[in-house]
Amino acid sequence: MNDLEHAFNTYGNSLLIVEDDEVLRDRPSQAMTRRGFSVTTAASVADGLAALEASRPRFAIIDLRLLERSGLAVIESLRRVGPACRTVVLKGYGNIPTAVAAARTGAVDYIAKSATADEIVDVLRKTRTGG
Repeated sequence: MNDLEHAFNTYGNSLLIVEDDEVLRDRPSQAMTRRGFSVTTAASVADGLAALEASRPRFAIIDLRLLERSGLAVIESLRRVGPACRTVVLKGYGNIPTAVAAARTGAVDYIAKSATADEIVDVLRKTRTGG
């Protein structure tokens, strides 16, 4: 059993994806479902906050720049209601201060929106194994 399978068995495989672009939300949702995740999606900070209160996901993929406000708001709430949630921030563009802010609010990694589902799974596995 690999570390991601261990995380699924121990902590569940629920995944929250918060992304305001429909294509960038649906494509990873379908890919992560095929990889064994139980996916919930949200198109806004408000929807993301409601979803995390309802489901307390084990994993999260959060867009950093949402239309109405920063995805950092979702990450901060995840840290309060689900401190064990492994959060990956997707970014279209960004800079070092933004990456630092994401890490300080609880994100475990910061990855480009162009990342493949396999790369995202690798990041989740890395965060579970610590390297």
